[in-house]
Amino acid sequence: MQKVSRRRFLVWSAAGLGLAALPGLAGRVTGERGVETDDPREPSLWSQEIPAIAEAPVFAGDISVDLAIVGAGYTGLACAFYVKTFRPEWKVAVLESHRVGSGASSRNSGAVYARYRGGAPAGLADRGLARLERFIDEQHIDCNFRRARAIEVFSSKWMAERALGHHEGRARRISEGELAEHAGTSYYRYALELSDYYSVHPAKLVAGHAAAARRAGVEIYERSPVVSIEGHRPFRLRTPRGSVSARRVFVATNAYTPRLGLFARQMMPVHQYSVATRRLTPDEIERFGLDRWDMRFEPHVLPVTCALTPSGHFFARIVLGYASFNSCTW
Repeated sequence: MQKVSRRRFLVWSAAGLGLAALPGLAGRVTGERGVETDDPREPSLWSQEIPAIAEAPVFAGDISVDLAIVGAGYTGLACAFYVKTFRPEWKVAVLESHRVGSGASSRNSGAVYARYRGGAPAGLADRGLARLERFIDEQHIDCNFRRARAIEVFSSKWMAERALGHHEGRARRISEGELAEHAGTSYYRYALELSDYYSVHPAKLVAGHAAAARRAGVEIYERSPVVSIEGHRPFRLRTPRGSVSARRVFVATNAYTPRLGLFARQMMPVHQYSVATRRLTPDEIERFGLDRWDMRFEPHVLPVTCALTPSGHFFARIVLGYASFNSCTW
């Protein structure tokens, strides 16, 4: 069997991802699969480290609301909280297909960075970070939010120099000797120490979002997948056990939006795998530099993010390629 190097594996994966991006392919694959209605989703590692989020009822019957939100992750719950805060007279309902926060919101690396992908008005990302900090403080959410000790590692000098320009004075070069001594790697020869990242416990944060939304008076329903959205003001959202009439609809379903028949030709889900080790010993944490830099980014052909969880697990997230066919498989 041919031995495949790490670099070649990542290059091949990227090539497959590029082929999958041919116009219309995403729509032909994801848009026709429909919404998951009864697939169980196991809790993430982050979710297993905290007390379970209080269960919400399954939606059944017929109701009318001012705003219906599809999806109970960070985006959906934050939208519900702020709308209810600024429009307390509105009736707001959140419909989640599985458990609250059980998707990408509790399965990420916990990295927080004031940057939007793509175009955004000047200062918008910084204002978003400041708003998150105020929200965590005002709602008294214990989610380990703090400035992170992070590094980006590179296999070539030109990649490191290019990245240095992107960070605009918020990074310092790490010598090859320092990297080898403290990170235990011979593959990467160049690195930048970053001062503009924060870390957070993803599951604690989404649990805090859910609690804040409930306190504000938001109605949250779990295991209540929206299988179709019909009409226009009022919209009709249908679930397996009922329907919701809504004056407004906010869709917060991340990569699974095409399953609702929305943006099926514009959105392409990319599958992410997350793996974690057993709890590391203090000696192992020191040997691999995890006590010095608790978050590591490998901006290779495909991005890899590594972090040390508060409980001592080494967590890695890697984007492997196209087609998240089932949101219960991670």
